[in-house]
Amino acid sequence: MSGLCGGKMFLPTLFLVAATMYSVSGQDCTVPSFPANLLTPSVECLPQSSLSIGTICMFVCDEGYTLIGNDTVECIDSIPPVLQLPSCQATTEEPSTILYTITETSTTLVTTTSTDPSTSLATTTSTDPSTTLATTTSTDPSTTLATTTSTDPSTTLATTTSTDPSATLATTTSTDPSTTLATTTSTDPSTTLATTTSPSISTSSTSTKDVVCTLPETFPSLLSSSSADCIAGSSIDYATTCNLECSMGYMLIGNQTITCQSNGALSHPLPYCDAVDTYIVVATFLNKTFVSSLTDRTSPYFTQIVAELVNYIQVPLMNRFTETVSVTVNRLFAGSIIAEFSVVIDVVNRSTLQDMERLSIIHATLVDIAEADPTYMDPDSIRTFSTVTCPSATVVTAYGSIAMFESGYINGRANSTNATCPYYTKRGNQAVEGVCEGDYTRACNWVIPEMNCGRNLTAEEILVILKNVVITSDNAAQVAEELEDVTSRGQNITLEGINVVAKLLEDITGINSTETQVTESIVEIVDNIAALPDEQLGMAEEENSSPSRVLLALEAQLAVVEVGTNGSSRFVEANVAAEVLDVSPDDISQGYTVFMAVTDDDESISDQGFNVERGDRTEEPEATQAQATLFLPSGLADKFSGRRGRLVITTYRVPSLFQDTGIAQLNKDEEEFNRTLNSRIISASINNEKVEDLSEPVRISFTPVNPNGTNASCVSWDFDENAWSQRGCVKTSNESSDMIECECNHLTNFGILMDFYGGEKLSVEADFILEIISYVGCLISIWGLVLTILTYGTNKKLRDRKPNQILLSLCCALLGLYVVFLVMISVDTKRDVTELTPLPCSILAAFLHYFTLASIFWMAVEGFNMHSLFVLVLNSYLPQFMKKASLIAWGCPLLIVGITAGASRQYYAQTDFCFPAFWPLVGGLLIPIGVVMIFNFVIFVRVIMRLNKTMKGRHLDSADKRQRIRRFQNAVCIMILMGLTWSLGYLSIIQSASAVVQGLFTVLNSLQGYFIFMLYCIRQPQVRRIWRSQFKCCLPKSFTTPSAGSSGSGQPSSTFKLSSAIRPLSNSDSSGFRPETSA
Repeated sequence: MSGLCGGKMFLPTLFLVAATMYSVSGQDCTVPSFPANLLTPSVECLPQSSLSIGTICMFVCDEGYTLIGNDTVECIDSIPPVLQLPSCQATTEEPSTILYTITETSTTLVTTTSTDPSTSLATTTSTDPSTTLATTTSTDPSTTLATTTSTDPSTTLATTTSTDPSATLATTTSTDPSTTLATTTSTDPSTTLATTTSPSISTSSTSTKDVVCTLPETFPSLLSSSSADCIAGSSIDYATTCNLECSMGYMLIGNQTITCQSNGALSHPLPYCDAVDTYIVVATFLNKTFVSSLTDRTSPYFTQIVAELVNYIQVPLMNRFTETVSVTVNRLFAGSIIAEFSVVIDVVNRSTLQDMERLSIIHATLVDIAEADPTYMDPDSIRTFSTVTCPSATVVTAYGSIAMFESGYINGRANSTNATCPYYTKRGNQAVEGVCEGDYTRACNWVIPEMNCGRNLTAEEILVILKNVVITSDNAAQVAEELEDVTSRGQNITLEGINVVAKLLEDITGINSTETQVTESIVEIVDNIAALPDEQLGMAEEENSSPSRVLLALEAQLAVVEVGTNGSSRFVEANVAAEVLDVSPDDISQGYTVFMAVTDDDESISDQGFNVERGDRTEEPEATQAQATLFLPSGLADKFSGRRGRLVITTYRVPSLFQDTGIAQLNKDEEEFNRTLNSRIISASINNEKVEDLSEPVRISFTPVNPNGTNASCVSWDFDENAWSQRGCVKTSNESSDMIECECNHLTNFGILMDFYGGEKLSVEADFILEIISYVGCLISIWGLVLTILTYGTNKKLRDRKPNQILLSLCCALLGLYVVFLVMISVDTKRDVTELTPLPCSILAAFLHYFTLASIFWMAVEGFNMHSLFVLVLNSYLPQFMKKASLIAWGCPLLIVGITAGASRQYYAQTDFCFPAFWPLVGGLLIPIGVVMIFNFVIFVRVIMRLNKTMKGRHLDSADKRQRIRRFQNAVCIMILMGLTWSLGYLSIIQSASAVVQGLFTVLNSLQGYFIFMLYCIRQPQVRRIWRSQFKCCLPKSFTTPSAGSSGSGQPSSTFKLSSAIRPLSNSDSSGFRPETSA
């Protein structure tokens, strides 16, 4: 269509949307033909189509037209049904005038007119600056209006006007910058407007700069704008575009963008949002083959396959639903071809029930068509999901339980039908809550939000809750399980918390539950309490005796628990193990033997090592390997009074629950020793009754946990006093025995108390510092000893001399000692923790023991040799001295180690440190070292006295002073060679000086090899000359001069180079480089 409106071409448009509601009756409305200026409607409201009662059609006129009537029309239930359509009327607009700048207006306008249809108006041309071109007008349809042209800057081009529909308006052209082009206007729709051009025209426009459009006060429901300026009720400037969108799960009907036009109106009416539901369908198409081109959504093959698959499932679905159905392909996968579809259905009223019904219809429809041709689409592969409804499902909670949820709508929250929050959370015992999560494009699923049950309660908070629970036979198992869980978390339980645990155990055992589950929980609770810090349990015992009450509750429960079909029940945890037997007097008349052992890492009771066997088996190998053994005599049968009874055996790995406040106070007051339970604990009871004054005693044997204890006493736990007591128990073994054996005339918990002497242990920090010093010192000494051995061992001139042979043997012994010591401290990474099994630890201790003794014995040989050279002088020769010395210095240590290790057997090495234990240390190491140190000290004094003898009564000049300094250096060197620094170890028994002495001992003895290297290599001119001859390329000539190895006095400081005053004592110097007549 054509016409004249506002000087611009436009194409009016009508937008029609129909939303189908529901049919009220069986009658229909017939849609009449639309007016010509309405756009063809959508499918629901096509002309001549039938609409059900209640159907609503929405009409919108195109731009430039105003809607007359209602924009929404409903099919009304009348006779006959009526559907009244609106109409559109063209909007009249004033022409928008463009003002032109005119630079010269002195010309008078001339009008040229023609009324004859056949007249062709002439071309008007002017080249005169003062000429005004004429206005050309025609009323005849066939007239062709003339072209008006001007090349003069001052020319005003004429206005060309036509009122005839068929007239073609002329083209007006100007090439002059100052020319003002004429306004061309047409009011007829069919007129083709002429083109007016100018290369440079100065124009001033006022028609659009102030134009604004006002948005409606409210947007349709669920509609919003993503543009910040487009807010309901606000104004937007000319040419501003608003982008509109619907909420998730709704489809936008209408134009997504609207723009402010020059006439102050919006380009389109606001769209609205229509509810749709999306369903996901996944199916496998067996006769299709996935190729790489299907990964490209723009490929022709992809388009072809998608069109085929969509058509295959969309048509059947459209036939099953009255609502509009559209199908799209989301993705294609390999495996024949696996397709994921989105099925979108318009909905009127949303509900979970309707959504699941639609989902069921979709699935059933697709299965039906697939079964009709199973070679095309696999019926078994069809899976359907809703994007707005979560199906009934089970979800694993963060606490490991299974929570079940009924179907629910997207973004909805629901409580689980079966799961509750754990008791130890803030929302304990309340229903677990789930959220149906989805984004309207993917399948919905139930999700349990984080912290849904709130934070975890502290142990104290839970104990307060449990404290108020009334224990019954119905809830005893649950309370016991919850109490076990609380105590197993590793949190610090306060003193009041321990008291609450004891009270709850007393309440639980008070109902005499025979359930195995209750007993298992109680054993685990006791195991957890036993793992608490010893100091904390000690304070709890002193305050309310709660540890002892825990023990009594355990024994009470074990006495009533139901035994298994084999007549026994067994419970083994890390710190506690128990076995309950239902026995007759005949059974007990044979006696019972109990064995108890811990694992190799000493962290828990060994399940295999804890056994209760009938008969006396205390002499069997199993007994020697156990750490605690108990034999119940046959005389116990008298305590059963001719009926069956309950025999309960209990063992404890640690004594933490047996807190003797009296012993604790004794240890607090005593500075010299510490009295401590030094064994595993083993107990027996019958029917949880007191058993005393047995005619035949109970025999118990223990392996001390720490072999360094002394003054062992056999004790039993007295629940009346909550203390260890020697009443009724005697020790039957001697002090030198590996195992401590006891006999007692009653049944209870048994153990051994021992004393431990010595200074306080070093702090962790001091221990670490000494360890670092040991590492560094030993490494330096190893380096020095290796160089010394290589220097003296590879040079025959040095190697043949007796003092140097002694030096080489001493270096070899010290090297072995340092290497083994480094290995030992490397495997001992944890303080007071057993990290090696007994056999390899004992072997390592034996090597360390041997090399220590060998080093000390060679130091004794060195002392004897010095005494021969400096004191005896004459008649000092011993034939085959080195052979005899080697036999003694290498053989005696081997003999001592063998005897010590054989006598002490498995108690030879400490459990937490691979070094000889207390008695092997005393007899096999400290005594030999003490004897050698005394011997060397006597020699040291005599040699020093001999060296200073010639200086008495003389006036000391500067040379004498330097000589005395050298003699002092010699004395220090002699002391190092003779190992007198080892005597510092004996001073460590002085408690107040222990830390200082251990520091000095560690520094001096770890660097002994380094001192030997410095004194016998670096400070020896002869050694330096040998090095210089062998390594000329690396060592300068000055290396052999006295300054290279001299002391601060400026004189050569050979270790044993003596002054001229000593030379009459020997025909050789004492540096070690003296000629020998024999070896």
